[in-house]
Amino acid sequence: MGLLSIVGAFIQRRLEADLDAAKAGFDPGDFIRALGKITRANMMPPELGRLESSYLTHPTPVKRILKIAEKYSTPKDETLKLFNRA
Repeated sequence: MGLLSIVGAFIQRRLEADLDAAKAGFDPGDFIRALGKITRANMMPPELGRLESSYLTHPTPVKRILKIAEKYSTPKDETLKLFNRA
């Protein structure tokens, strides 16, 4: 298994872990707001270009919140407002 395959599997697992947290009783909106706060507190960019993203061990914050939104049928614009408003 190549390095990119390993990183890809790790990133996929991170997305699954986010969904598991929401399933465990965390309110998806609260989770999205918390991720927004963490992103800003750490001065992380919410999104990166494709090249920069290839070096990450986790999906970008926006990719993570959009996956949660998709699972819970939350509109994209509402999700981004929650993320940015936190």
